Amino acid sequence: MNRIATLSLVTLLLTSVAVPALAQATPPAATAQARSPALASILADYETYLRALDPITAGQEGDQAAKSRLPDPTRAFEEAQAGPLAAFKTRLAAIDPAGLSPDDALNHAFLTRIVERGIEAIAYDSSRLAFDSEGGPGQSAGYLASTTRIATRADAEAWLTRLAGVASFYDAGLENARRGLATGFVQPISVVESALVTFRNETAY
Repeated sequence: MNRIATLSLVTLLLTSVAVPALAQATPPAATAQARSPALASILADYETYLRALDPITAGQEGDQAAKSRLPDPTRAFEEAQAGPLAAFKTRLAAIDPAGLSPDDALNHAFLTRIVERGIEAIAYDSSRLAFDSEGGPGQSAGYLASTTRIATRADAEAWLTRLAGVASFYDAGLENARRGLATGFVQPISVVESALVTFRNETAY
């Protein structure tokens, strides 16, 4: 249950710039505890799905290919998640909670809610809030730079590839912010003022 809760939080964070939150340590997998084979399969597939969305955590957990990628914060990518999430919802609905153990029933109910919330969030378009009081893409990039460990040539090449994608990461954040301005969906003044201090410090370097 705990791992699913933590990984599900990642889904909610991917449309923001709080990359440090993606790196929180996660407890043992709920899939190892599920008694229902059908539910265990869904939980395993959901974790795999979230790892594809979150290359930062995937890379930190040993996925070499993920170390060369950044999360995709674009609106198009967010909208593309409607299909996979709908498929998870259908699979979960096919399981009768009455036949599950108490732990499995809890995981089933929790993941169902997370998936439904994820579907609802797509229409909300929260990525329009492209920064928060702690900053934006620059802070995400800075976090990655401070936490990336290069131990092999493959690690170094992956890091260089990831760095090459930072410009697009910034561009996507800028596009999200502009969409927020155009639709009147922006952060409150206090958050903007706090972020501006951070952004001005960035441009001073």
